[in-house]
Amino acid sequence: MMFKAGASQTCITPPPGLELAGFVMRDQPALGVLDDLYARALFISNGNESLLWINCDLFGFAVDWAAALKARLAGDLGLTPRQIILSATHTHSGPATFPLRQAGRPNPKYLKRLQNFIGLAAVRAATAQR
Repeated sequence: MMFKAGASQTCITPPPGLELAGFVMRDQPALGVLDDLYARALFISNGNESLLWINCDLFGFAVDWAAALKARLAGDLGLTPRQIILSATHTHSGPATFPLRQAGRPNPKYLKRLQNFIGLAAVRAATAQR
């Protein structure tokens, strides 16, 4: 059995000014960027079955948001949502991506851009298979 794999990454660093996740008592938004954040995608296929794994430098994801993203990616790539793994590094230095009491409010515009950037990384990984 022959396996093919492709990988990709895309920068998901938001502009300064968004609230950060995981800082319970922080009362100011991000002031700048020390290190960029990335979405990394790995697509693996054996010709019969495929798997897409996406890992993002983020605190985590809202369950509904992640389900919608997986459904979109499944449609774009001819997969089922069960063939997609979405994980996060759980950084406390990234933007708020889901509502968490006293730990930052998500920015809807950033979340939309984030879906597009993750989609780009996924498609690039799928087309980079060797």
